[in-house]
Amino acid sequence: MTPSHSIWSPLRQPAFRGLWLCGAVFFIGAGMQTMAAAWLMIELTGSSFLAALVQTAVFLPMFLLALPAGVLADTTDRRRLISGALIAQVVACVLLAGLVLGGWGGPASVLFLVFVCGCCTAVLTPAWNSSVVDPVPRDEWPQAITAIGIAYNAARAIGPTLAGLLFAMLGAGWVFVVTVFTTGVMWESIRRWPPKAHPPSRLPAERLWGGTLSGLRFAWHSRIILAQLVRVMAYSAAGSALWALLPVIAQRQLGTGAQGFGLLMGCMGTGAVASGLVIGRLRSRFGLDAIIAAACVAFALVMLLAAWVRVPL
Repeated sequence: MTPSHSIWSPLRQPAFRGLWLCGAVFFIGAGMQTMAAAWLMIELTGSSFLAALVQTAVFLPMFLLALPAGVLADTTDRRRLISGALIAQVVACVLLAGLVLGGWGGPASVLFLVFVCGCCTAVLTPAWNSSVVDPVPRDEWPQAITAIGIAYNAARAIGPTLAGLLFAMLGAGWVFVVTVFTTGVMWESIRRWPPKAHPPSRLPAERLWGGTLSGLRFAWHSRIILAQLVRVMAYSAAGSALWALLPVIAQRQLGTGAQGFGLLMGCMGTGAVASGLVIGRLRSRFGLDAIIAAACVAFALVMLLAAWVRVPL
């Protein structure tokens, strides 16, 4: 891979570099919040079902709102959309931190506020993804997208690990306090490097419901898009079991505390970062379909080991 086509070449753009770094900080905070909420649910209830619902509260909004949020990103002011979602998320994080620090946070309130944060993240993500590559030349977009993916997966490794340490020392409430500040960092990046305005058009903006239906019709009639959606849904449905039950595995089978659970979550993010660093070479040599098939088989084998092996290592 030549220097001009390196995954790091987009970082030469100051605006992209700033948005990239601030986005990484935001996703570190999101990883910290998810880890702390899941472990707090285990401590409050000991219920594997309620612990799994934390992952549902985090990821269900993305499934429900991704398409409408994409329509909003294409038809409204992206800066106002992102800023509004971030302000709502700050309010939810402040309430969550205050309730937990005050000793009033129960399972229902934690799940509800985590769900609200998940909705805010789902609403801003399409607009953010399109805004962060705005400063990058079009021929470097693949490298920029790869760099964003590496930052996201690095956050998945760093966030839960830091949250585990902070949870063990100070408790869940202070983890949620940190997420307030990481959300503020994201808002500051949008204020400093605002997204480009949509090009003017004489046609009226597409309505939310109509745009959502148009996207669904396009996906239904496009074999390539439909196949990718089915593949993602099938893998996510199976793969989410590990994320949902990991706090229960950490507590009951491994006997770890918050630090150990955070480290387990961090290991998955570290593996994703390592894969991201070599995915370009692997894709050029083996092709994307072969890589996906091999990765699915490897993931299935690991899941079988996690389910059946009882030997402590």
